Amino acid sequence: MTKPEFILWNQAYQRSLSRRLVAITASLLFWAGINAPIFRHFLFADDPVWLMIAWLILFLLVLAAHVPVARKLHQGLQRSFSVKCPQCSQELIGPLALRVIQTESCGHCGGQVFTNAAEED
Repeated sequence: MTKPEFILWNQAYQRSLSRRLVAITASLLFWAGINAPIFRHFLFADDPVWLMIAWLILFLLVLAAHVPVARKLHQGLQRSFSVKCPQCSQELIGPLALRVIQTESCGHCGGQVFTNAAEED
């Protein structure tokens, strides 16, 4: 893999990651927006306290469910954009990808990652 190919790959990874983060954030904001009037109702109504607590627990469970979903989406993204060091076979993704672009060597073993375009022909 040449350095320009790696840079294009890293840009595609960052765009895909940003889209997924926007989708998860939008989902959280939507869920919070739907529940805002319900919580406001509970604050000013004479409903039983247990009902408000039950709704709050449900709200927190839905928010907590976003964590494993986000983790699973991120793991799938890493698998689909996985590039490994030719020497040590470690993944070069995220902050390590930026280090590879700057130094042209693996952040794990220090080995050369890129090949010259002339070597590939």
